[in-house]
Amino acid sequence: DSSPLGCLILENYKIEECPGVEKEFTFTLRFNGDELRPIYLAAISLEEYKSWMSAIETASYGSLRNRVLTLRGELQDLRKSMKPVSLNANSTEENSDFGNIPGIEILIECSIETSSFQSPPSTYVSLSVLTANSHVFWLEYCQTEICEDSYEPFYLTSANLNFSEMAIKPSTELKFTLFVVQNRKEGIKTIGGIATCHVQEILQALNQKVVLKIKPKEPSELVGTINIVPKLNDPESTHRMSAKDSSFPSELPAKFPDIRPVRSFKNEYLTKSCVNPSTKMYRFPVADEGGNEVKCLRVKEMMGETKISFLVPQQMLNMYINAEKLSIDEFNRLGKLKSYWEDIREKVVQEHRELYAEYQENLQEVKKFTDPYFKPSKFKMEQRYQFIPTNLHLQGIAVLDPYDNEYHYCVSTVGAAAAHSMKFKNGGLCKQMKQISMKDSSKSSSDDRRNEEYSARELKATTRTMFFRFSENFNKFKSMISNSEYTGNLRFIWNVVADSARYLTNTYNSKIVQLLLNEINSYRKSKISVEEQLNNFALTRKILAQDSDWEWTESNLQYLGNMQQQNSDNAIPRLDDLLSRISYKVDHLENNKSSSLSDEMDSINKLENFVCEIVSHIVDAVTLARMKDENLKIENLKNVRKRRDIAFSQVVSSLIASFHYKMMYEDIYNIKYYEQLMTVGFLASFESLLSNYGDETGMLEDMWVAVRDCKNVHFKLSRAKDDNPVLVPTIGGSRTHLVVNVEVNDKIFSELPEALKTGQKMIKVVPVLFTVGINEQATIAERLGQVALQDTINDWSFKRFKAYFEQYNTFYPNTITSKSSYSPSLHESMQKLEEIIQKKSNKNIGILIQSEEICRRLDGGRLTCCKSGKDRTSMSVTLEQCLLLRNEHNLEKKYFERALETMRSEGPRRENTWKNANARCYAFNRMQVMVLPTLYKPPAGTYGSAQT
Repeated sequence: DSSPLGCLILENYKIEECPGVEKEFTFTLRFNGDELRPIYLAAISLEEYKSWMSAIETASYGSLRNRVLTLRGELQDLRKSMKPVSLNANSTEENSDFGNIPGIEILIECSIETSSFQSPPSTYVSLSVLTANSHVFWLEYCQTEICEDSYEPFYLTSANLNFSEMAIKPSTELKFTLFVVQNRKEGIKTIGGIATCHVQEILQALNQKVVLKIKPKEPSELVGTINIVPKLNDPESTHRMSAKDSSFPSELPAKFPDIRPVRSFKNEYLTKSCVNPSTKMYRFPVADEGGNEVKCLRVKEMMGETKISFLVPQQMLNMYINAEKLSIDEFNRLGKLKSYWEDIREKVVQEHRELYAEYQENLQEVKKFTDPYFKPSKFKMEQRYQFIPTNLHLQGIAVLDPYDNEYHYCVSTVGAAAAHSMKFKNGGLCKQMKQISMKDSSKSSSDDRRNEEYSARELKATTRTMFFRFSENFNKFKSMISNSEYTGNLRFIWNVVADSARYLTNTYNSKIVQLLLNEINSYRKSKISVEEQLNNFALTRKILAQDSDWEWTESNLQYLGNMQQQNSDNAIPRLDDLLSRISYKVDHLENNKSSSLSDEMDSINKLENFVCEIVSHIVDAVTLARMKDENLKIENLKNVRKRRDIAFSQVVSSLIASFHYKMMYEDIYNIKYYEQLMTVGFLASFESLLSNYGDETGMLEDMWVAVRDCKNVHFKLSRAKDDNPVLVPTIGGSRTHLVVNVEVNDKIFSELPEALKTGQKMIKVVPVLFTVGINEQATIAERLGQVALQDTINDWSFKRFKAYFEQYNTFYPNTITSKSSYSPSLHESMQKLEEIIQKKSNKNIGILIQSEEICRRLDGGRLTCCKSGKDRTSMSVTLEQCLLLRNEHNLEKKYFERALETMRSEGPRRENTWKNANARCYAFNRMQVMVLPTLYKPPAGTYGSAQT
């Protein structure tokens, strides 16, 4: 009987051999979620066994998809290896035939007779190059955008032929194919006709109109021409082509404004700071004062990856690992405790050991990631890559106006800085930190207990400051004594030493320190001697130097002031005795220069040991308070710390990418900008398109906490060795005081203010986050009234934004920060932003547009994110670019929508979707597009199902 007995859906399964089974050629199928009930299958021969095993292993959708992706990759590699070829078999010319011409830019338009169509068609032109590998065929090189409903389409996207990259020769044949689009949404199109020519013919007609007659493709009866204007990429380039007259007509077309040789962009836009760049060239018409379209903007849009994506997280992980190791040493420093407290100590240490091991493992995984230099959005849930920002790219435009002025604008685009790998079942950081605070308050038995940890935290900070002040001046004091330098400065230095010692002694005698020391002495199995403390003081110094990360938990504790002095041992009399003896000698020296302090070296050394002893006791007290605090929150503290570490690593990587680009390439040699950084800091304006619904609420919470933590980041500028700056800045410090060292070349360093050169001042970061949800989940959140978090974040950000503006205005009043004379003042723009925020309307995208404009005018860094940094982010960054062209460079209003559509359909952001999801379409469905604000809708035919 050959009737089937059943059906198995081959998805989410594993196939395994069964060598221990009696029946020969047996194998099993185990389905996910049902592993305990395997299905046994057997073949009748070895050949059939291998055949079935192979067929079943490759039968799943996932396997087939991986095979398709592999073949696509092989096809891409094959295309890269293809070189343009001449059909002339006797041709022996080399690239040198072009002289020093790097390439040409080709402007394209069409002229279609009205008799060819009943109504104006929608068209685009594709440029192909004749290539050869094992076979000769046409390789599509680039294409224009779709120009809708026009018999005389003029395409904004130009074709840029790079001769050196493509190994193009003068006899290489080019093919221009005119496509007629019947249904843009469905991608239905037909070939209307083609036109061909050789590179040599184009070069003979530089800056002239070349008219190519279209050869219609059956059954099309299209009649018309493809008109092109070839232009040198560099007007200073020369070539050794024949000077014979071109066979093409030479009249200048009215559709091509501003026909003149073009110069290359002066600065290597983004290329120095990026890898794997993707570029697109455009020409947008602009009007003169009379409103006539006689000139054009030359725009180069570019997107690239940055090595910061992986190298900064490596440094952040090293910092976290060192901090966790120091925490383990700090708790172990307490020594063995009595049973109950030893269990607590071991439990707390174990939490830090686990984090230490996890971070070590993550670091090794991150080091393996080399190229491409970004984390695709499909990896955002991967634990091994959780510290790496998702889909971090530098995206921007370079603008060459009709007067040859060059301008650069850049945005860092990235996925939400959030712990995606930890998921959001219990919310994000805001919710989880609030829960920790509530648990802490409920478990504490009294106000004194609730504030013990906070007081100890303050103690560590003040003790650190005063001890290092004491240590620095004490070393100077000893050096002056050993060198017999008894100047008038000796008394001042000694007074600082004495005051610092008294402060530390009073801290040691404070109520909270003595209570904690009494506790720890009762918990210890054996007392630690003074000699052991002094011998182990190097570790004590390291613990003291390390910034406490307690505020990482954001417990809402209030400081009640448990600093009353309490009677203890004879610490103060011991100190007074030492200070009085040394002070007497210092006073005597002022009256008698011939006397010496060398006979008081014993007292001086005793003073140093005394201060080290009491500082060790203070650190003991602080460590015990920290241990008790972490024990109360141990159920959640590790997860919160890890989640915050992950989000902070991602957001710091994006922040550094933004600052590094502005410093090194956008505002290069701008003395006013360097002074602004020193006086008011670096404005980092983050923009979020996340909604207040579902998992995206948790992402937004993580993102907000991470952005707020950026206030702990400071940039330090240093001179590069051999005038060759390292492209990736180095990181030092701790979580709560992160120092990023950026190397600059000699020319930049010489322009810096003196305080930045010497390191006396560092550049602070002023972070803000403006967020507006625009997708269908945002619609649901607004209907349910769940936008409180979004409103809170925007209100908080505006206050910081306004404070930065007021500081900026104090130092730089009446500064013109716009290239357009029609732009409102900064003060008016700030007022407008405040009104928009207070309006609280649905999908209030005015907040984003207005804050972007103000940030640019304040010379801040711009960063944009959505969940994956891919789809909504692409809509936002292209809108921002077109608004810049309209507001700052007088792009004609009638071309604004078309420029926006062109960048979204043909620009580098389509490449970004391919790099992340292996599909050149934005991951929106029709319903999602319907609820997007009008300015954020993708063009028809550019969206559809894709992995996000």
